Amino acid sequence: MKNARLTVIMVLLVFLLVPVAGKSQESAEGWYKEGLRYMRQENFDKALESFNRSIEIDPVGNPEPYFYRAKVYESLGQYENAAADYLTSCGMGSALCVGLIPNELTDVYDVPDGEWAVGDFGYHIDPEGDNTYNSVNVVDGLFETAWITRDDPSSIFEDMMIGFKCLTSTWVREFIILNGYCKSKGIWEKNSRVKKIAVLIDGRIVDVFTLEDTMDEQIFYLNKDYDVEPGVFISFLILEVYPGNTYNDIAISELRVGHGIEGLTDEKAPAEMHGFKKVFEVEDALFSDPAVWESVVYIIDTDGVLHAVDTGMNEELWWFDSGSEIKWDASPCTLHDGVVYFGNKAGDLYSLDARTGQELWRVKTEGWIDDPPSVVDNVIFFVAGDWDSYESIPSTLYAVDTTNGQELWRFEGEGWQKYPRCFNAGVIYFGSNKNLYAVDIKTGQELWRFDPSGWAKLPTVEDTIVYCGSSDGNMYAVDIVTGQELWRFDTGEPLMYSSPTIADGTAYFGNSEGMFYSLDAHTGQELWRFEAEENGRVKSSPSVIDGVVYFVSGSWDTWFDDRIHALDINSGQQLWWEYAEGYSPVYINNVVYLAGELGASALDIRTGEVLWSFDSCSCTYPFRIDDSIYFVDSDGCLYRVE
Repeated sequence: MKNARLTVIMVLLVFLLVPVAGKSQESAEGWYKEGLRYMRQENFDKALESFNRSIEIDPVGNPEPYFYRAKVYESLGQYENAAADYLTSCGMGSALCVGLIPNELTDVYDVPDGEWAVGDFGYHIDPEGDNTYNSVNVVDGLFETAWITRDDPSSIFEDMMIGFKCLTSTWVREFIILNGYCKSKGIWEKNSRVKKIAVLIDGRIVDVFTLEDTMDEQIFYLNKDYDVEPGVFISFLILEVYPGNTYNDIAISELRVGHGIEGLTDEKAPAEMHGFKKVFEVEDALFSDPAVWESVVYIIDTDGVLHAVDTGMNEELWWFDSGSEIKWDASPCTLHDGVVYFGNKAGDLYSLDARTGQELWRVKTEGWIDDPPSVVDNVIFFVAGDWDSYESIPSTLYAVDTTNGQELWRFEGEGWQKYPRCFNAGVIYFGSNKNLYAVDIKTGQELWRFDPSGWAKLPTVEDTIVYCGSSDGNMYAVDIVTGQELWRFDTGEPLMYSSPTIADGTAYFGNSEGMFYSLDAHTGQELWRFEAEENGRVKSSPSVIDGVVYFVSGSWDTWFDDRIHALDINSGQQLWWEYAEGYSPVYINNVVYLAGELGASALDIRTGEVLWSFDSCSCTYPFRIDDSIYFVDSDGCLYRVE
């Protein structure tokens, strides 16, 4: 209905037009009187033609032709055009407009700042149970409430207006609006939202604004500062809307007028506004990726307490206190076959029944455990050590029987070992700040070690080759049996954050200066390279899907410009990129989910279009349970995306 409302929006500012040269005032007056005569005869088509000629000849002289043309439009059911002409006539000072625009508020409420009262000039929809839809809802600071007016074009100045009455001398410069019914994203989409809105002061239009169709707050500045005295009305007339997918009723959740207005959504706006449902909150949760089993999420806090949260019931099933704090950015939790394993800073590794939280066994080690254990063939592998002294005290790799907690072997190489580890054909491969190791899974015997002249990063095994990047800037290919170097490729800058991805005989990886490479995986020959950004770094391991390779890059200077890139695997040509932050993208059904220090987001992997985003200090990687996506933010809140 309102897509056409005030299609002649420029007519609102018709006083800016210049009179048409060569047209006489007398002729315009004649056509005006002719129009009045046809109106008395109820010949509205002829009346409309006459008023059109009068306005064409003298568009800025007489306001009355606009007023009566509006009457004709009303009679013809053309309410959008009628509203435009009424406002134009009022703006030109027509005496006929006196009393046309309402000047008495109904359902008046004082605004908390004391300078204004708020109300509407006509109709708002009736309450439903405990839910009200009157004007107080736009100033109550609650985003789950809204003022809602029906979409009835025949009631031009009543059903579409909300207003503020000045209570004390002040001045007006701006207004802030939270557009639509922001109780949740689903409800926001169901109801219509404002697209164009006219601002009137004391019944005269002062400006027209076009709003974006967003749940975020929007601020608009008037064309100048306006001094207002007690009793003066600031009115908002809805001219055009974004239609809801279910209801035609038009909603506004919050609205403020004045000067120096504080933001509406600083800390008060619930995540539900943007379609995120808070399931549970764990105080002082670790910034780490939680373990998931069926519908239960396992979250650890910094005091060493493991919480089992049922996402179906949105409640905690059980908790287990390990008695020792845990490093805030550690990830010492793994779930396997209905058992959850987690460690703490005291060096204890626990095995718990995932359904009940009952302790099955525990292992005491020397040093702390801050990486997730790995379970292979009924053996759990984990590292314990002293991170503060990693340069002088080696960490230890443990192998423990998952059935009884008995230690099978331990391996202490040179330097500090870090997760993740790579398993292949009965061998475990891992790096340290000294070497790349291959160790027999059953015995813990070292099979070989390789010195990459730098910190050995996260290895990848494909066919008969182990691929490993190093802080010395090289990507190494090592024989899986002998540990002998097959080839190396020097990027000139450290390889620090990601392990290589091998797909169809090609190796993909990036370095710490934002350069991304494609190599022949067997020979190390460069196929192509792509510069993600200057002074940047490749942060994530690449993912290859349907002929496209995806990875995340970021600047060393700021957290605010991380990007995800999509490149053609054959040419290295960039297909798209988008701002998005996260070390470990998750790809599900043509959607990539990312999370990190600045929040979480979801993008269409085919186009890079942002489907949703969630702003927070930090978020864990998104994970899927049934048909919903979950993540934990830095405040320990577990969220579900509706």
